[in-house]
Amino acid sequence: MRTLTMRALPILLLLAACAALPPAQPLPPVHTTGASDPTRQAVLAASWAFGTPGRLAGRPAEAARAAGQVEYLAAALPQDQRWIGARPTVFPALRDARVELRDALGIRQDAPDEAVGRALLDAGSALDAGNRAGAT
Repeated sequence: MRTLTMRALPILLLLAACAALPPAQPLPPVHTTGASDPTRQAVLAASWAFGTPGRLAGRPAEAARAAGQVEYLAAALPQDQRWIGARPTVFPALRDARVELRDALGIRQDAPDEAVGRALLDAGSALDAGNRAGAT
């Protein structure tokens, strides 16, 4: 996870500094306030979550949501023309972060992006509700 943080942090912070237009496709819900654009919400939430080593320790619901947001960002941003001006290293770094997260969480690399992202966000909600079985 430390390698993930070191690789993803500069990218996520760069993305957080960028302004984005509303997304063309529906996004999974994120729990971040202060940003009206769901893509920007995902960037801000993921960068906050992975920005400090240990921030997610003992916080499985937040960790699941942050992983779901990275999953979404790695799949959606390269397809979104509004992010065409991003540095060329942003998208490969997000893909690397997704690979590392999937390895750390025991998720198959060939699993569909949207299904994985939704499952992680749902797991976060289930954990918030005290439903560990539902999160699994």
